[in-house]
This record gives sequence, structure tokens and C-alpha cells, in this order.
Amino acid sequence: APVDLQAPRFGSLGCFLFVLLSALAMITLTIVIEPATSWIPMPDSVKALFEEMFYNTSLFDGILSTCILAPLCEETLCRGLMLRGMLQTKVPWKAIFWSAFLFAFMHMNPWQGIPALMIGILFGWLYYKTRSLWLTIFLHCLNNSISTFLTHRFPEIGIDAPLSELMSHTAYIITYAASFIVLALIIYIIHAKTVSSEIQTHS
Repeated sequence: APVDLQAPRFGSLGCFLFVLLSALAMITLTIVIEPATSWIPMPDSVKALFEEMFYNTSLFDGILSTCILAPLCEETLCRGLMLRGMLQTKVPWKAIFWSAFLFAFMHMNPWQGIPALMIGILFGWLYYKTRSLWLTIFLHCLNNSISTFLTHRFPEIGIDAPLSELMSHTAYIITYAASFIVLALIIYIIHAKTVSSEIQTHS
């Protein structure tokens, strides 16, 4: 049967609480996966490209392109078209993984691709649980908006500065552990309080 592009279902959590938990899951996930990207040195050429994109672009242009247009286009393509199509022919975990992989591949570099893969898996799972494309668009906008705000507000930090260098070792360990626990709890709560949409044929 065709998969609806937009048929929101948030289970017993309700829309507001589901969106709030999903946003917190996304934020904690970015902290949990950060070590996977920080161990890969960023070449100066790539760093200069990112700095040009974030620091030498007006805030309005950055918000328009990064926080509005990119989430709309990428979520419509990756979750609205690719994942929605795969869910009709593949088991959910395969559909979620491969749509996330293609989402990561679109970024064309490991410094964006690795977190994009993990965030894409989260977004894909949330889309599968809710059938709400607007939820993933909102989360994508929020994620990009946080990055845009931080780079414009604190340009002295550096585009590739890891979180571990911005706080003491003890504070980082506590933050990382707390993020891991909160992320796990949110995933458990969402899984327990919602019913997955059986909208595909297994293969």
C-alpha cells in the first residue's frame, strides 16, 4: 500500500511532548557521536571552505540556505521520497539505514557525513514511528540553526573545535555520560509509547 507522506501519529506522548523529546534526543546524539568525527583531522582546505561558508556569509543568507532551504529539500528527498519508498519494499531497519547512508553520502565529506549518517538514522526512525515529515524537517532546521547560531555568535571557537577542548575533562565526561543516558531513555520512551507504522512489505 502507498505510504502517506504526512500522516502524523505521536502515540500516547502527544505531539508537544514527542517533539520536545525528539529535539532533546537529537541534541544529545550530536554530543554522543562527536568523538567519531573529532578523531579525523580536518584538512586546511576543507576547514577554509567551511569558514567561508559560515563566517563570511551574512546571517540572513546562512539562515535562509542552511536553516530553511536545506532542511526542506533534504528531508523531502531523504525521508519523504527515499525512505518512504524503501519502507514499501524493505524491512524498516534496512530502509532507515540505506536512506540515512544516502543522506550522509550527499554531504561528500566524513566531517559532515559521519554525523549525518547517525542523525539520518534517528530522523528515519522517528519518521517511521510517526509518519510525520514535518517533525524531521523541524528537527533538521533546529539542528542547523543551533550550528549557525554558535558559529556566528562564537567565531573565536573554531569551526573544528571539539567539545572536549571547550570544557574541563571532568565536565566533558559528565556531559557525555549524561547525554548518553538521556538519549537511551528517550529512545526507550518513544519506542514504548508509540506503535510503529506497519507500512511496508518485508523483503
